[in-house]
Amino acid sequence: MPIWMIIFIIVAVVGIILLSGTTLLRKKTREEYLQELVQFLEGKLSPLEGYENSFRITFQYEGRAFEFQDIEDKGFAGLGHKAFLRTQTDSVLTLSFTEAARSGIRSNIVQASQISSKETSSLTIPEELKEFKIFTNQIKQAGALFFDDKILDIFVNYKQQDPHGHPLMPLRIQDGWLSLEFFSGINMHPNLFDLQNSVSKIERYLKHFLILAKVIEQNEKESAA
Repeated sequence: MPIWMIIFIIVAVVGIILLSGTTLLRKKTREEYLQELVQFLEGKLSPLEGYENSFRITFQYEGRAFEFQDIEDKGFAGLGHKAFLRTQTDSVLTLSFTEAARSGIRSNIVQASQISSKETSSLTIPEELKEFKIFTNQIKQAGALFFDDKILDIFVNYKQQDPHGHPLMPLRIQDGWLSLEFFSGINMHPNLFDLQNSVSKIERYLKHFLILAKVIEQNEKESAA
């Protein structure tokens, strides 16, 4: 085989590899990943009322209604996005997580004063969540959640620290609404970058929500009986 042909083949192969790598590493646009989510979830995309240039996807999963919110966030660092997976349960339960060692409440955590019931009290904190002080409007139901090993494991799975070493809990419950925040930082979990690269990863979080919602609603029925 002539030397020029060998060189041509090598250059062509290298070019294909470089082009493939560029395609794989290219970050999806916001529109691309939202459309992929819509198709994967068989949902409906619509503007999110009350927010500029923000959207939500409503869909059904295993018979339960969910919504995914993608919100444009104008912060000090410039324009960004944050996302939330949400579902409503047949409950009015609220759980708020604050850092146990600090009196201030971080911006991503529900303040105790926002809990609708007057029955706001600190719970006995499981050892696995000792970094937090946890407040609730329904002490009995909240205690039953943490007594369930499956539920406690889910909360423990999501606990983490921010870049300054402060504990964070992206999983929240407010007036019966389950909500999971997707962080913008790739070192946090869950994060929006991972979801954009593989929208099927949302199923893991949906399965956690199904487990949580079932137990919350079961506890609500038992407390009302």
